[in-house]
Amino acid sequence: MSAARNPLLAPESIVVIGASDTPGNLGARVIDYQRKYGYRGRIHVVNPRRDSVAGLPCHAAPAALPEVPDLAILAVSAAAAEEAVKSCIEAGIRHGILWAAGFAEVGGEGVARQASLAALCDAHGFSLCGPNTLGIIDTHVPLAATFATPLLKVDRLVPGSIAIVSQSGGTAIHLLSQAQQAGFGLRCMISSGNEAVLRFPDYLRMLAEDDATRVVAAYLEGLQDGADFLDALARLRDAGKPLVILKAGAAEASARAAQAHTGALTGAFRVWRAVLEEHGAILVRSGRELLDVSLLLAAGVRPGGRRVAVVSAAPETAGVAASLLQGEGLELAGGAPRVLDGPPSAAMLREAAGSADALLFEDALGLGEPAETQVALATLARLHATGAVRAAAALEVAPETRAALARDGLCVIPTPARGAEALARVLRAPPADAVARPAPLGFDWAAALPQGRAGLVVSEHDCHRLLAAGGLPVAQGRIAHSPEDAAAAFAVIGGTVAMKGISAAVTHRAAAGLLRLGIGSAAEAAAAWHALAERAATLGVPFEGAYVQRMEQGGVEVIVAAFRDPMFGVMVTCGAGGTATELLDDVAIARAPLDADAARALIARLRLVRALGDDAPDAAPLARFIAHFSRLAAAIPWAAFELEVNPVKWRAADAIAVDGLLLLTAP
Repeated sequence: MSAARNPLLAPESIVVIGASDTPGNLGARVIDYQRKYGYRGRIHVVNPRRDSVAGLPCHAAPAALPEVPDLAILAVSAAAAEEAVKSCIEAGIRHGILWAAGFAEVGGEGVARQASLAALCDAHGFSLCGPNTLGIIDTHVPLAATFATPLLKVDRLVPGSIAIVSQSGGTAIHLLSQAQQAGFGLRCMISSGNEAVLRFPDYLRMLAEDDATRVVAAYLEGLQDGADFLDALARLRDAGKPLVILKAGAAEASARAAQAHTGALTGAFRVWRAVLEEHGAILVRSGRELLDVSLLLAAGVRPGGRRVAVVSAAPETAGVAASLLQGEGLELAGGAPRVLDGPPSAAMLREAAGSADALLFEDALGLGEPAETQVALATLARLHATGAVRAAAALEVAPETRAALARDGLCVIPTPARGAEALARVLRAPPADAVARPAPLGFDWAAALPQGRAGLVVSEHDCHRLLAAGGLPVAQGRIAHSPEDAAAAFAVIGGTVAMKGISAAVTHRAAAGLLRLGIGSAAEAAAAWHALAERAATLGVPFEGAYVQRMEQGGVEVIVAAFRDPMFGVMVTCGAGGTATELLDDVAIARAPLDADAARALIARLRLVRALGDDAPDAAPLARFIAHFSRLAAAIPWAAFELEVNPVKWRAADAIAVDGLLLLTAP
């Protein structure tokens, strides 16, 4: 169903249940809002204790209404909510908004009350927004199905193309106010509340089908179903509608213990960013960014490219704007800002924009006369409206000027710093291309590791056995349980070997002194075994033997790892490896499994690769390794794990696992 016909957004008739003339009654307020903003549909009122409210006749129950309304606005208490919904269902109403608090958010009886309400709605196909919500505002109908107090001071809802979905009512209404002040307005505002029935992904899918929505701005605190969210992201991506999202808590570090390097490198923010970038969505870190980036997207600026032209009448602030853009990783088109000595001509602006992916007009009152600034902005807006430039203006202008510019699609951001920050978020965002996802490998992990259990640390020699059985190239090695075993292992492997003390209590052997390198004879191998055993005794940890392994020479050391995220499933990472892993904190992450092309794109995101430049080995061997590794990891059955290969030796002809570790943290 398109949102134009969705009763939650565009009802042709509404019923307010619980409205009265008592001062402060929220039901009466919502009736006033419909009249103030010009709601064009029919309004009904249900209140068995009143003859009329706000000049409208009251009815005893929804079943007594002269028609079946599209939408019920339930201005009732938590205790009365379920009976009110039952009365709507009996009357044939199938959509409602419940503002009341006092449900799962208060715990205890509230949890049971919400569960009972949800069961009732699910049983009868009743689509409920809420409870504990500020409701829904649609600027195009217009409909203000909300009791939000800030609207008391708002005389007009400015129509726009940005739809807001928020799990915080306060954040939603704040963004509405800010967008109105920016002159852009909104398509709609949806406060999802407790999501007893309709959940966050449901609203995203609704907006994916809405012709009036061009951009979706979202504030998210938590999800109940990661797969459902991924489906909604795909719907928005396929509809060509950018999503900008502020995730509460996404910047916090992961709570997983960092036994492996993986735990230290993969925090919640990186997981969310990877999942969103896969679908072309943009993760921001503040409400200010959420608004600015959404406004740029609504103005037509799209991801792609890094070149920004700066046009300004003030040399000092032009230099500041240029520095800010470069600090955000963008390039300055033309090599320097263009400084004006009067209103810019259309030809000059068109020429400046011709070599850029976006244009930032930064005035700082440098033109002197307000009239000259107006001429410059009018010229810029005209060119933007015709598609000649993709532009944003970074300056403070009067509200009426801002509104006029917004009608031409020109985004006005108050400061150069915010303009640079927002342009960087948009231009550097990944393309919204669907990722080809191969099937997991048909590898029986449970049979290969029958002792798998929570808390198990699979030591390197056993981990290498599993990797090799799964089809990955692994450096040759053997476990030695005695000095004689070590000498015999060296004789088989030959060349130069490394020896690693194996202990389930130690996952970082080099730091613990349980590593010996450059061993070139059987006698040296036997002596190293003794030394490792003594070191383990000094540390007070069990010694399970020494792993004798061929030292793979040459190449670039990278880390390749995987873990299961509780919301989005198996994630795969790669980054700078060896001793540089945590020092450089250079890691790229994606959902598994990946094909070779997606793995190659993951590699290209590393600072390590960019720093190596032409000296980097051919990416194909490492891409094949990562792709195969991701398919192997995607087949792991345990609920929580970390599988890490660090380092992988990446060379022109091959990529080979040198050091491996598997941690099972849940069965």
